Amino acid sequence: MSEPISVVVADPAGLHARPAGAVAGVAAGCGDDEIVLLRHAGHQADARSVLEMLSLGICSGSIVEIVAPEYAARKIEEILGSAPDSAPEAGAPEISAPEIPAPVVGPASPSGTPAPVPAVVAPSAEYPLWAPRLIARLDRAADAADAVRQLGERLISLGAIDRGYLDATIERERVQPTGIPADPPFAIAHSEAEGVHRLSLAIGVFAEPVSFGRMDDPSQNVAVRTVALLAVPHRSHHVSALKSVIDLLVNAGTAERLSSAADEQAMWGVLSESAPGLVDPALAEHGGSRVFGGRAVSSGVAVAPARLLGDPETTLTAVIEDLDDAAVEAELVYLERVLADASARWRTEAGETDGEQADIMRMYAAMASDPALRKAAETRIRRGARLAAALAEAAEEHARTLRAVGDEYLTARADDVRGVARALSRLAAAGPQPGGAGPCVVVGRSLTVLDLPADTVVAGIADAAGSTTSHLGMVAQARGIPAVFGLGDGLLSGVQDGETVLLDGWNGAVEIEPAADRVAALLQTDAERRARADETAVAAAGITGTRDGTAVEFAANAADIDGIREAIAAGADGIGLLRTELAFGEFERRPSRAQQRAFFADAIDAVSGRRLVVRTFDFGTDKPARFLPVTSEQNPALGVRGLRLHRSDPELIAEQVGALADAVHDADADNVAVMAPMVTTVDEARAFRELVRSADPAGRLQIGVMVEVPSLLFLADEIAEVVDFLSVGTNDLTQYLMAADRLSPALADLHDPGSPALLRAVDTLCAAARRAGIWVGVCGEAASDPAWAALAVGMGVSELSVRLDRLAEVKVAVGGLTIDEAGQAAREALGTGSAPLHTERKN
Repeated sequence: MSEPISVVVADPAGLHARPAGAVAGVAAGCGDDEIVLLRHAGHQADARSVLEMLSLGICSGSIVEIVAPEYAARKIEEILGSAPDSAPEAGAPEISAPEIPAPVVGPASPSGTPAPVPAVVAPSAEYPLWAPRLIARLDRAADAADAVRQLGERLISLGAIDRGYLDATIERERVQPTGIPADPPFAIAHSEAEGVHRLSLAIGVFAEPVSFGRMDDPSQNVAVRTVALLAVPHRSHHVSALKSVIDLLVNAGTAERLSSAADEQAMWGVLSESAPGLVDPALAEHGGSRVFGGRAVSSGVAVAPARLLGDPETTLTAVIEDLDDAAVEAELVYLERVLADASARWRTEAGETDGEQADIMRMYAAMASDPALRKAAETRIRRGARLAAALAEAAEEHARTLRAVGDEYLTARADDVRGVARALSRLAAAGPQPGGAGPCVVVGRSLTVLDLPADTVVAGIADAAGSTTSHLGMVAQARGIPAVFGLGDGLLSGVQDGETVLLDGWNGAVEIEPAADRVAALLQTDAERRARADETAVAAAGITGTRDGTAVEFAANAADIDGIREAIAAGADGIGLLRTELAFGEFERRPSRAQQRAFFADAIDAVSGRRLVVRTFDFGTDKPARFLPVTSEQNPALGVRGLRLHRSDPELIAEQVGALADAVHDADADNVAVMAPMVTTVDEARAFRELVRSADPAGRLQIGVMVEVPSLLFLADEIAEVVDFLSVGTNDLTQYLMAADRLSPALADLHDPGSPALLRAVDTLCAAARRAGIWVGVCGEAASDPAWAALAVGMGVSELSVRLDRLAEVKVAVGGLTIDEAGQAAREALGTGSAPLHTERKN
């Protein structure tokens, strides 16, 4: 036995099921008399057991000790990560944190994240933003938190949000109040936390005023009667959603009319007039059909009978019988046969596919042969339990252990354990596999891949629960099966086996026994969406720039590794904005350098040689990090955020840049760039360049700045001499050019990205970049508008970072023009005195 080896776990998800299965595979190859253990935080697990390893709750950046023969320990080390770097390598430069000069005060974004413009008041043609139950007259609330809680319970009852989202919103209201001193005043509680299953809004009018802190001045309170609770599934849509709801309540005196409405029916009428086409009682009730809202996981529409699998939380109970020794031995022999047959079957299935699907089936096979599961089942059998029940109870015990860790990935793996147990129990009981003669929509709770019928076509998947990290979601997307998760437990009691299910994987909804015209309309919409997407995708294929060959990089914005992979799979040329604050903002503790290094290593791997542009942390009082202290500022939009954080916490950005440089060095990569947000002066740009070069003396990283603050327009030539590229954040730059709060509905007309001021700003930057020989990109929402993107290319922009759903359209628009035609269009636009484009977003 060699000395133990320590390793830093590199996977951002920690030690989850698939790497654990790979470790178990290595351990299984060791001799029966050889010890193979993982040790972490004072606990240890048999490395032959996936379940024991998962129960350690090992997170990304954790240090794990491997006790195994050297040949096995080295293989396990490769699987888990790299050795901890407690000290710099010999000759490695020490990373310092040069002082960033105090910036010139300039405005900043209330979110820091380019936000899509589409109006939230029309989320889809099929499903409304709210249902009648979410419009309420309420008596009183003890305080702001109680008011938000009353509305949140209604959203929870409809399956629109998890309780975790409600708790996070109440906490956010405490530190970042949302009272708006309009006439009359109102409040819109909201959060960017996880746990939102569908875009939704609850509105309550209280009989007695409730005291909320003012959004613009948290030290002051405002008494409101109309309170709204907004839930947005995608963070990138959050700011535009909030703006649209404010606009809804202000326009036509909606808040005032709501507060004076006689009853809820009258409130419904007010909203129907304020948002025509959105609030439709017939649509919300769907003619009496049962409708459940959830989270769209895999797109498409399915219509088929329900195949109800029930609730796996209700497990078989191991009734203890008086089994004689022969019966016990027979059950134990049967146990070995069932486990061996299942493991062999699932390994065969893994060999018949590839990629993630193969990894998932190998993981299930490893669980079937897991010694911890076998031992727990054996114990129950020896006490007198029959095999099927013994397996179910053994799995439930391990599932409870994983859930107790409190990690989302391990919670999802608890569902995997239950799924394996259900499949094994079915084999042990020799019962029929779920399925039928024709296609079906599988309905259940916390389903797994193993629950999908093997002898029938799965048309759709409707899961009352379901995790964002579910393996089933990955498989559904890979197989093109429409799927909706998070539909709520009411689904299980609201549908009977064999009833017709209409599943909408575009908008995240399920209808039971829908009317024939509803089915026909939704299938027609599905066909049209697929046809349009296919036509545009075909037209966009192969486009690499303008029609006459001027190269343009069509990149995408991303916030995590899955987002990067999705963008690359969709045809993006790279990532033009990796929002690192969204990847780490929910961390309770400051992310370590090892954790960030692992994240960047995965990001570099995910882009597969394409360009990756990383933005350093853009935290601020309006977009806080859990691990940073929250401070109150009179005007957070003009406060300490982005690169300005370096003034109070010099190590924060320095450590992040160091982690990125480490990952680039490890990967021997030359396709990575880093840029700083909220740069205001040339001295700041120089200091940031010095900071990056101290971490990356080999000069592998390209260095850039985001152009958001108008001062850089007057310093364009000097800035262009300091950096390798400029990236324009059009949302924030427009806000500051116009001195118009992007959340003010009264000033919405000033936020047209086609305004001459913004176009001339971009032209100024492109001219300075040409003189300095550097490139210009755009990562703001304007880049996602096909017409605007064509003008930008005409001015000299060579990189557009766009929304994935607009990627093909932007390619087609740019690819349809020569560079001269684009330039002529840009010159005409720059010569106008009014906005040449009106790019209002429509869903």
